[in-house]
Amino acid sequence: GSFRKAVRLGEHAPANADAGIVLLGAYDDLSSALWNNNDRSEADWWYQKHRNLVAVLEARFPNDNKVRSSIASSYSELAFYRSQRNDLAGAKDDYRKALRIFPALLQSGYSPAELGAQYSFALKRLGAILIVENSLAEAERCYRTALGMEDAWVAAQPNNIKLRVDRSFTLSDLALILKKKKEFAQSARIYQEVVETRRAALASDPGNLRYLSLTATAAANLADVYTPLKRHREAIELCRETLRLRDRAATTAKSFREQWEADAARILLA
Repeated sequence: GSFRKAVRLGEHAPANADAGIVLLGAYDDLSSALWNNNDRSEADWWYQKHRNLVAVLEARFPNDNKVRSSIASSYSELAFYRSQRNDLAGAKDDYRKALRIFPALLQSGYSPAELGAQYSFALKRLGAILIVENSLAEAERCYRTALGMEDAWVAAQPNNIKLRVDRSFTLSDLALILKKKKEFAQSARIYQEVVETRRAALASDPGNLRYLSLTATAAANLADVYTPLKRHREAIELCRETLRLRDRAATTAKSFREQWEADAARILLA
């Protein structure tokens, strides 16, 4: 209801740049909410309205950086919508449109706080599709570019645990790419950093169920790349760590999922 109201207000606002930016967001909110509610045909209708408005604003305000920033974000959102519909070719096309605009804005000196995060997000979303398609060289470039930005953010806020944990997902995906490329030693080095980052987060908050789960996953991933490197003793120790963490999570959460994960860790160790 509130999303529909926002769209109605936006569609009746004066046709200026600021109103267009607000309406882009309203269209995305409404189509996403409808999609998540399984109202797929109506979601498609508002998705198309969103896409049409992007084209209008792109033609009308080609040199307005604020509008261009919103258009780049819209292309990223439209891409995510297309990926949900399993239109991966279309999603890649839209992510690439976004990824032509974000760096151009940064190079021009336009850099509001959220722009870097949106740029990094689009790089990783495109990279994730490329991993699935086994386009590993381009996927690696996407993740390394995103990681370069995230390195700078962590360096600027060295005590920000959330930033470090967020960066660990980027590292983990990069390590997966390297594993798929059979570059096991390099993959292991990066997975080791993921393990250390998440162990530190868990040490700062030992009862945190999310950190327990993330650290267990990281330890299992590192064990997996130690095996082809013939580092079997270390792999076994990591599997034991995974099991201890999964058992702690199962005791904390008392959920079927966490117990299933603990049982899977027992099988992995065996």
